[in-house]
Amino acid sequence: MTNYDNFYSGTASTFEKEYSDVFPSYTSLKRIGGQTFPQTANQIEEVNKLLNQGMKTVELTTLSPDIFESIPREHFKEINRLSKLTGNETTLHAPIIDPSGFTDQGWNPSAREEAERRLKDAVIRSHELNPEGNIPVTIHASSLPAGEMREGEMMVAVNQENWNFVGLRKEEREYPGGKELILPINELGRQNKEHWINSTSDLIYYQTFADRELAEAHTELGLKYEDVILGKLKRDDLRTAEEIQGYDHLEFAKTYEDRVEDHFKKIYSQAWKYGDEETREKLGEIQKEWKKGEGTTNPGLKSEMLKNSLIKFREIVVTKSPEIYKPVEEFALEHSAKTLGNVAFSSYEKFKETAPIVSVENFFPNAAFSRAEQLSNLIRESRKVFVENAVEKGISKSEAERQAEKLIGATWDVGHLNLLRKGYDEKEAEKKIMEETKRIAPFVKHVHITDNFGHADTHLPPGMGNVPVKKIMEELEKRGFSGKQIMEAGGFVQHFKVSPFPYALEAMGTPMYYAHMTPKWSDAQMMYGHYSTGYGATFPEQHFGMYGAGFSSLPTELGGQTKGAEGRRFSGTPME
Repeated sequence: MTNYDNFYSGTASTFEKEYSDVFPSYTSLKRIGGQTFPQTANQIEEVNKLLNQGMKTVELTTLSPDIFESIPREHFKEINRLSKLTGNETTLHAPIIDPSGFTDQGWNPSAREEAERRLKDAVIRSHELNPEGNIPVTIHASSLPAGEMREGEMMVAVNQENWNFVGLRKEEREYPGGKELILPINELGRQNKEHWINSTSDLIYYQTFADRELAEAHTELGLKYEDVILGKLKRDDLRTAEEIQGYDHLEFAKTYEDRVEDHFKKIYSQAWKYGDEETREKLGEIQKEWKKGEGTTNPGLKSEMLKNSLIKFREIVVTKSPEIYKPVEEFALEHSAKTLGNVAFSSYEKFKETAPIVSVENFFPNAAFSRAEQLSNLIRESRKVFVENAVEKGISKSEAERQAEKLIGATWDVGHLNLLRKGYDEKEAEKKIMEETKRIAPFVKHVHITDNFGHADTHLPPGMGNVPVKKIMEELEKRGFSGKQIMEAGGFVQHFKVSPFPYALEAMGTPMYYAHMTPKWSDAQMMYGHYSTGYGATFPEQHFGMYGAGFSSLPTELGGQTKGAEGRRFSGTPME
């Protein structure tokens, strides 16, 4: 463990009213866990390091998909054996893969299917860590930007046709008539309306070309116009230059009409796909009219049909504006829920009652599904997908719903949550943090505990920043949470090169004994090792070295470094 003389633990002093009371009363050592170093596939070594510190719960943290793929199957089985030998429990943080299928190259259906395959593999492999049941597997909800940020200040939308992002922000614009405050939600509506105006304007423009060419053809062909339309006369049958020119105008008109028809079918399909029920009902009226003239070879009749359809279509879509541009979370919701629901059901099909828990983690506040309402919606929709899959396989709906609720939930990361502080005063920030916790509480299966100061995800041990850990955990436990609490303090280890575990035990008021009685780790710290009091490090290494009682001076046959046949173990010491 760490020498407490060398580092202040960050807890309150005994002179304060509620020293060592970061957590409600105490947190059992069995429920506290640490994370392994994520940048190595040698997770056996990482687990051993944490077990040597006395941790009873270890979370394998393999954030990179490629590193996760580099862990041999046998290692998961070996970690399970270690767990049995030490009475340890293991959880898993799955590789960071966006469940909706977004990658650096954008989004497409194949990418979503690949994300589902990789997450299925992670969850199924996790079962080997704890075959006896229900290991929590944390999956990041998303790394996408949130649909709406900073209480309506900003919004990120996605074009559902080409999957490109567009950023919308609250801003004041200057117009000839004066200033106008533009809100992101209103700008989103304008973007959608503009899409349909532009799409239909282009078609109407091309249709006027077709009408003009038809008029020219009618004038130049004269009485031969009908025969040409009916195919009785070909271009070679015409004698005058004017008639030949009229024939060419007729062909140009057909080309324009074909172009208009092709593009109209495309945008009609878009409007049907993204429109609501009312929009589809109105589009159905155009469908009926269209069928009456569909297949005609008469350019004049076709032109009339296209013109009438375009006018009606424009009126419908400009008024209702089906959502080509959609807030990114709304777009990702359907795809992410499909992935997570399928992953959980695939695991349930294979392992039944011992299936791992798919636990969806909130990311930074400006990321998709980071807020309690959006994350809750994602979990509900994922459970619906699970139930649909189960009912299709002959499982009763009530049993499917029970299993979905058991196997799909949330990992609540209090450090990510604390980043809500940006831009708010302390009282308002804490109020928002607790409101979010109350909303998500019924869904929480797993907790990540880390501390920071609300500006960066610095991963300090609890008690060293301003995360209201005690209040958050009181709220969760009041609503029935009794799961694991994983300390994420990698930043602390990186900078100070010491274990965060003693500080976490102290901050959380953890009892030294399994009987859950005093003393607690925090009590011990108040006696040993603070600035002005205490005895310093108990049994310092210099003591062992000086008097030859350290493990290094034991003979090799007993696990030391000294050869048994050579010399005396007390040789060279002041006691000689």
